[in-house]
Amino acid sequence: SLHNKSFEVKHFETVDDISDCHIFFYPISNKNNFKQVVEKIGKASTLIITEKDGLLKEGSIINLVITADGKMNYELNTTSAKS
Repeated sequence: SLHNKSFEVKHFETVDDISDCHIFFYPISNKNNFKQVVEKIGKASTLIITEKDGLLKEGSIINLVITADGKMNYELNTTSAKS
C-alpha cells in the first residue's frame, strides 16, 4: 500500500490479457504491437506511459526518454492527457 491506498501490479503477457488498470507502462522491450494495446485499452481512463520514440503520437500520454547527456526526461502528450 501507499499512503493507505492499496494497489496491484499486473504483468500482461499478451494484448488479450490486458484488463482494467489506471496506469499502463509499455516498456521499450515490449514486443506487442502498441497500436493494438491502445485499441485494447480504448477510451478507459488509463494513463499510458512509454519509453520509445514515436509512441507519443500513437496514444502514449507520457513518454520517458534518455537525453544525450544520459539524464531521464519525459515528453507529455497534453492533448491525450486532457481527454
